[in-house]
Amino acid sequence: KYAGPFGTTEREREHYKTDMVGGQIDYEFDGAVLSYLPSYLYLDSAPLYWLSAIQSTNTAHYNQLTQELRLASTGGGPFKWLGGLAYYNSRNSGTESLFTNLPFVFYQTNVDADRLAGYSAFGQVSYSITDSFRLTGGGRASSTKRTALGFEVVALGGLPYDFDKTYNHFDWKVGF
Repeated sequence: KYAGPFGTTEREREHYKTDMVGGQIDYEFDGAVLSYLPSYLYLDSAPLYWLSAIQSTNTAHYNQLTQELRLASTGGGPFKWLGGLAYYNSRNSGTESLFTNLPFVFYQTNVDADRLAGYSAFGQVSYSITDSFRLTGGGRASSTKRTALGFEVVALGGLPYDFDKTYNHFDWKVGF
């Protein structure tokens, strides 16, 4: 199958499969609630699409798990607080190819494995001075490790790459 300068007028083969589940479990204490929030995402896609007159495909496969555990105040009064821990693990892979409608396929790039894994600790406090004015402060310390391997774009040489780096960060917030 071939196309004019803007692709074909018919629908291409599409493959998308997505599953996602999440939830929240709460346990109430006197003056506080403990919450657990897990989630899972699965994505598998392999669509055909057109880059002008060039048929292409860009596959993607994702698996992601997140978990959060937090403790928050529930009592009345001007003082409120929240603290918790979070974790995530995201893995993906995929390829990009051009000229998928011809006997030869021009391989562009390949991500054999890409992983992001991280955790954090966070907290926030608020003090209501009046019904419409409050002071808030908070912070989040996090660490993310990214590892990846694959082959770069062929036009740049198509060489294999390997990546492994950890990012540590602290975010803060002050408001009124």
